[in-house]
Amino acid sequence: MSQEHNHVVGEGPLETLVRITFAFVELGIVDIIHSHGNPIRVSEICVHFKSHPPNFRCLKRVMQILVRRDIFTTVNVNPTKFSEDDTLYWLTPASRLLLRHDDDDISYAPMILMQNHPQLLAAMHHLSSAIKEAKIGFRAIMSPYKNVFADVKSVVDVGGGTGAAVNEVVKAFPNIKGINFDLPHVIAIAPKYDGVAHVEGDMFEAIPDADVAILKSILHDWNDEDCVKILKNCRKDRKADIV
Repeated sequence: MSQEHNHVVGEGPLETLVRITFAFVELGIVDIIHSHGNPIRVSEICVHFKSHPPNFRCLKRVMQILVRRDIFTTVNVNPTKFSEDDTLYWLTPASRLLLRHDDDDISYAPMILMQNHPQLLAAMHHLSSAIKEAKIGFRAIMSPYKNVFADVKSVVDVGGGTGAAVNEVVKAFPNIKGINFDLPHVIAIAPKYDGVAHVEGDMFEAIPDADVAILKSILHDWNDEDCVKILKNCRKDRKADIV
């Protein structure tokens, strides 16, 4: 992993650095410096915000934090005389990874904006429940989209772990036969659920027949070739819908 990557997303105090980085990406400050074409004063950055310019001293203080993280570098235009606005700031290889409008290079900006989106952050407050129960996702899906399972008679959860997710489907739709499919050592510790059959096996060899095959947090673990194998096994000799 590159040194520039570690400057952007690694080491602490991580929470403070993440919040500062998000703010700078959201405000487009890195892009302002880049578009300026050469080292720039904090006061010149503020000018770009015509309607609601940032507080000069606050922005300067945060810029200095990022200088210590090697996300920006500085040039002092008057080293013999101190002035609050004598420091010029310029980009480093790390800060170039934060450019929002640069089609030529890799940018972490979209990822940072997504990971700090209020809705995603709100969901993280339920992470402990998700780890314990593995139910939150399916509860959210089934509530507004009940018609999805209206005519379904059987569901197989491929790589379903201990069966908590498919159990949520069966509880919501008692007419559905649930199949929890996973490796033998996983099925061995799966608790009993009414209406759910635990079936052990290998998804690369064969998958139990059902009207609907669920692949929840499965395909991202495998390369394209393996994903094709899994999906073909879901559809092999049947007309299963895949969700």
